Amino acid sequence: MIAGGGGRVEKDENKKNPLDFALWKSAKTGEPSWESPWGNGRPGWHIECSAMAMQHLGKTIDLHGGGNDLIFPHHENEIAQSEAYTGLEFVRCFIHHGHVMVNNEKMSKSLGNFFTIEDIFKKWSDFSEPVVAEVIRFYLLSTHYRSPIEFSDTALFDAKAGLDKFYTLFEKLDEAAAGTMNHGQLSMDNYQLLFDAAMDDDFNTVEAIAVLQQLRREANTQRVGAKAVRSLFASLGGVLGLFKVKRWEWAQPVLNSTLDVANEMARRNRARQQGDFAMADQIRKRFAAAGYILEDRPDGTTRVKQ
Repeated sequence: MIAGGGGRVEKDENKKNPLDFALWKSAKTGEPSWESPWGNGRPGWHIECSAMAMQHLGKTIDLHGGGNDLIFPHHENEIAQSEAYTGLEFVRCFIHHGHVMVNNEKMSKSLGNFFTIEDIFKKWSDFSEPVVAEVIRFYLLSTHYRSPIEFSDTALFDAKAGLDKFYTLFEKLDEAAAGTMNHGQLSMDNYQLLFDAAMDDDFNTVEAIAVLQQLRREANTQRVGAKAVRSLFASLGGVLGLFKVKRWEWAQPVLNSTLDVANEMARRNRARQQGDFAMADQIRKRFAAAGYILEDRPDGTTRVKQ
């Protein structure tokens, strides 16, 4: 907004006012262009977005997302031109998100600090994709979407450690006999209300996770209905896309070595011999997650690549 030298953009003598922005830009060599009363050219960046929004969503839209670096000039210009054209409110609610940061710099291709979700999956290949996906999701939700978030391997390991505590509790709850635990000492409705209030407060996932952490701590210390608490975790966590991984898959890394495979095969054979078919089935599922089908035959168990 600083006109003339020293500003972000040099002063354009063709503008009546230095604060004006372009609706139509003159054609440049090699760029797409169209005929117009003002000569060949193309729409400005801001008008492109207004046109697309009106074409596909209507003259007024409920939610408009984007990075917080787009508030000015892009979104303000969208509002100005759209409302001048229609005379109606353009957007009821903007959702501006913070950026992923690496070493206090915005992640971007131009800075060479850019990587993809696929890169993370490859780096965390010791774990199944559902486990890695949930770790990433938990890490992102642990910061409010409007705030910047600093990415690091340490941050992901911390997220994994945080989720480990939940899955340790789930193991206890799943193994507890529903009839042997008392009910009513933990206010289920209260946690639901606290969680809903957090999510109603501009999707405050940080506070929502704090509610889940509080529920985890109380469930670890109080004798409460195992099935009811487990169901509550599934319900609240489901809103955030969390707690979706099978317990056996969370606890076990992917089979990566010949020794690991041999040990698990021997452990499964012992479980079958002892009649512990639930454990044998869990190990079979672990092999399935690693891409193998186990075939039990009279002469022993064989492993077949899927």
